[in-house]
Amino acid sequence: MFIAAIFLHFISFDLNLNSMKILVLSFLLICQASSFYSQNFKELFLFNDFINYKGSLLKINSANTSANYHFSFYDTIENCYSENDSSVIYPMITNIGKTNKDSLLDRVFLVSDIIDCKGRSYIMGISSGTPIFVLVDTLNFKVIYYKYDKEFEFGFPFLVQLDIDSKELCSNIEYEKDDFDGVVRENSPILTDYKVNKLVITKVTRDKKANYYLSLRAYGSTLNVGEKGAIILFSDGTKLEKQLADIDVNVSDIDLSNIQYEYSAYIPINSKELELLANKRIKKFRLYIYDSKVGVWYGEKFSYYIKCLK
Repeated sequence: MFIAAIFLHFISFDLNLNSMKILVLSFLLICQASSFYSQNFKELFLFNDFINYKGSLLKINSANTSANYHFSFYDTIENCYSENDSSVIYPMITNIGKTNKDSLLDRVFLVSDIIDCKGRSYIMGISSGTPIFVLVDTLNFKVIYYKYDKEFEFGFPFLVQLDIDSKELCSNIEYEKDDFDGVVRENSPILTDYKVNKLVITKVTRDKKANYYLSLRAYGSTLNVGEKGAIILFSDGTKLEKQLADIDVNVSDIDLSNIQYEYSAYIPINSKELELLANKRIKKFRLYIYDSKVGVWYGEKFSYYIKCLK
């Protein structure tokens, strides 16, 4: 804090509040660089959960040949919209609406804020329009603006270093101890926004011995009873198969015009499988013939929940 105070002393007082915030965030980032850079950059597109990019580090994914540099990068908010949207930063000589990719290589940016077209912090459920990332170059503090397309995954030009608050996630672990036999049961949250999670990891400790179980939940419109088999697909294309997993089924909707069946499995997980789940992101899973997709953001958090329980 003392160093930050000295830094602030040298900031010109005619800077507006947003500029000061950006500079302070960037300075603190440099001070904490060792902790940030101990993590790896990876491909991570969050679709509608883009607000979680705030505070992360980004750098250009040079291997992505589908990345979009058209009408995406700007030096001012004003140039992001209407008749000014062709005024991109670092334009190509042959295409003034396209940013020169080479000008962004080997630079690391902090997502200091995500804003709307009026420069206000983007609030999910309230703000509208295209989200704009306020990017601060971590070496020279230069600010540029990036228009985020939440639909076009392959057009996302960045690799991401996302600093998930593991302490906060671990505080969400649910704990219960049986007063009679002393068995301790810990699990990742069963509910999120009043909806049952598709994925739950459970740790049961009895006589100091821990066992782990993975709960999976999928839905289908047809009824199949007494079936077996679960397949977990990770984001890297590898799979974890549990062919003998028992699958239960229940009616999940009493509306006779739209009956849905809930398929669930409660699967014992060994130590090797636990390591896989902790270090890979689940993309989707299948119970018998019923598939269920896992959101990217929840998939990232789920691996951290497992680390909390290890």
